[in-house]
Amino acid sequence: MEIGYMARLIAIITTCIAAVIMVTAKVTISSKYDINKDVKFSIISALKYFLAANVIVFIYSTITLLISIIKKLKPIHLLWIAIADLVAISMLLTGNGAASAVSAELENIDDGFARRVCSFYCRFCSQINASIGMSMVAAVLYVALIVLSLVIAYRRSRCASAC
Repeated sequence: MEIGYMARLIAIITTCIAAVIMVTAKVTISSKYDINKDVKFSIISALKYFLAANVIVFIYSTITLLISIIKKLKPIHLLWIAIADLVAISMLLTGNGAASAVSAELENIDDGFARRVCSFYCRFCSQINASIGMSMVAAVLYVALIVLSLVIAYRRSRCASAC
């Protein structure tokens, strides 16, 4: 199996894991007035964006992996995939930035509610941070995929013009 296929497959796995971790991150906080409040990703719009970005990149990666396995791509196709990979990495990085800002806010705020969430229910914040970490791994893999696609496209186009 080619290194590009392996990197794309690992990117698929990491974005899927990041999405699953984010969806399962949930904590129930009970107050002194017997009011239970669920805190999960869906109440914070930045975490919704993070999840959407990871799911979209997961679907895109799966489709491009299948296309590249089924058919040998020409240099121009590799260039278009590299451009689409740039869009994918920008989605991942903006989602990671949004989720990281929420995580930093939840861990460092002096407000009583957020302090309760991360101090007493550190599993919730740990799950958010683990999800961000997995998504960052996928982003690094996409940088490698972009460089690899451009190098392969350059070599194939040079060989095609020389042959």
